[in-house]
Amino acid sequence: MFANIGGLIDLSPLTLPNGGYYAGSFFDYPPKSFSLLFNICGYATRCNSLGNNTKNTNAESCAFYQNDDTAPPMGYIDKSELFEIKNGVSLSYYGGKNGTAQFKIYCDPRHIIEHL
Repeated sequence: MFANIGGLIDLSPLTLPNGGYYAGSFFDYPPKSFSLLFNICGYATRCNSLGNNTKNTNAESCAFYQNDDTAPPMGYIDKSELFEIKNGVSLSYYGGKNGTAQFKIYCDPRHIIEHL
């Protein structure tokens, strides 16, 4: 749950229990293709056992590069920001050496189509 000027924004219903994760794949993404594993407001424990990871990263997200068997963390729960955007929220996780994980969650899916 994140504090907001107007109250609280509760994203906990989107959190997958027991370290579960959502996944998305980015093919033909320069410099190489990868899969992004992430959880909302919770750890993605699968990131701990992917690639050459040998320790518990407690990452919210990681990018799995299958070609070179690496899965660097892309952000952590304790380094996060939440902002209201038109028709939704923007959730960012920082702290990964290879970038930031940013998610825009819209209340109305039609909003996405309007901005493509």
